[in-house]
Amino acid sequence: RRLLLLAALADTGDLDVLLGADVPAPEELGRAERAGLVRIAGRRVVFAHPAVRATVTAAATVEERRQAHAVLAARADRRDRRLRHLSEAAVGTVEEIARELEELAQRLLEHGDPAGAIAALRRCTGLTPPGAARTRRAARAAYVDASIGGNLDGGAALPGPGAGGSIWAAAARGHVLAHGDGDLDA
Repeated sequence: RRLLLLAALADTGDLDVLLGADVPAPEELGRAERAGLVRIAGRRVVFAHPAVRATVTAAATVEERRQAHAVLAARADRRDRRLRHLSEAAVGTVEEIARELEELAQRLLEHGDPAGAIAALRRCTGLTPPGAARTRRAARAAYVDASIGGNLDGGAALPGPGAGGSIWAAAARGHVLAHGDGDLDA
């Protein structure tokens, strides 16, 4: 079960990553393959259906998922994957990971991946301790989501100019006002 959870949470299904995770891989993989849950395609584990992957993830406890993400972070071959897994393994606020996610979001924007940037900014906000940095990051996430992602829901909840809002908050609120239904307390 642990190997299936690792495979479900991994970005790649790479057997080399999974086999190095100190789990009884051959037996567990064989049982899962015979049950029709996964198949082995070269050096990758492929789930038979997205619902199988979702079920494996949903059946795990929060702590099991957190531990699996920690294992995957330690074995990740790319910085973005390591950060994603570290952020999912984190408990509470972790400024160092939040800062790295913010930097990753900027790189993703520069390389044409707004959806990835929005996800990184949202996770970064959740890992940031309360205060000015969290407000700024939430505002930037709302701005990118509104201006690039087309989601106009995030800007309305941001603090206004008199409540310590940032330029990102003002821009997000303006975007919502200009492109939304106009019902914004600006």
